[in-house]
This record gives sequence, structure tokens and C-alpha cells, in this order.
Amino acid sequence: IIILKKNGGEVYQMSLQSVSGLSKIISLKVPSNIELLFSNDGNTHDTPRGVVTITGLFGRLIKKGWINEGSFIALPNNRRNISVQLATISTALPIDFIQYQITGESQSGKVAYQSQGSFIYINPIPLLILVLLVGAFIWLRKKKQNEKK
Repeated sequence: IIILKKNGGEVYQMSLQSVSGLSKIISLKVPSNIELLFSNDGNTHDTPRGVVTITGLFGRLIKKGWINEGSFIALPNNRRNISVQLATISTALPIDFIQYQITGESQSGKVAYQSQGSFIYINPIPLLILVLLVGAFIWLRKKKQNEKK
């Protein structure tokens, strides 16, 4: 592929179309990889750049990833799917209110984009232990009641 650039008449219209890999309401895991779909509706090629941060309750940074570390180009009037690997910075609480933020701009600096959202994270292991403990407590209580009769 040969990319030519003409000076004058450039139209920069890159946008973040969709985000996949992040939960909408409740999740049993914090993602380690997300997919971003960029749409370049302009008439010149551009390269999206930016950062994805995932924070927990009280703003603790849990995961972070850089958008487009491979410097993939989004061609004019085309879409580009970019995978973002999220590095673990710290662990989430067993039950945590997670917020994610995606911010960046095109390499040309002409277009900025942002997306944010939140979901509730529930670690299934402590939840399973809690269910087992409650079940054991109920079973022991019923056993004691049957022994009294």
C-alpha cells in the first residue's frame, strides 16, 4: 500500500464507533482486553492514539492500556478495529464499582474522542465461599434442631 498525502482540503473525521469487551451492568471479571472500532469518515488517513483506564471504588487504578501501540492506520472512509491489552496495576475489591474511561486523539491532533461508563464487578470466589458458609450454617442449625426432638 502506498499512502500519498496532498496538502490542502483535508477533512479529519475519525470517531470511536463502539467498544466491546466491557460489561454493561454486572461482571464476574475485569477485562484484560477490549476491542475499539474506529470509523474514519474523512478524506485522509489518520492514526488513533490514546489510553484506556479502569478504576475501582475511590479512584484506585486497576488496569491501564495504550490504544494502538502497533500504529495501525485508519484509511479514509473506512473502519479499523483495534485491540487494547490492559495491564493489571492493582486488584479489584471482591465487590467493586468499576469505571472505565477511554480518551485519545488522532495522530494528526485534529480529532479527539472519549468514552466512559461503569459496571459492578463481583468476584465469584468470595461469593461462592459466602454461599457455602451460609449453607453450612443452615445445615448445622437444622441438625441441632433435629437432635433436640
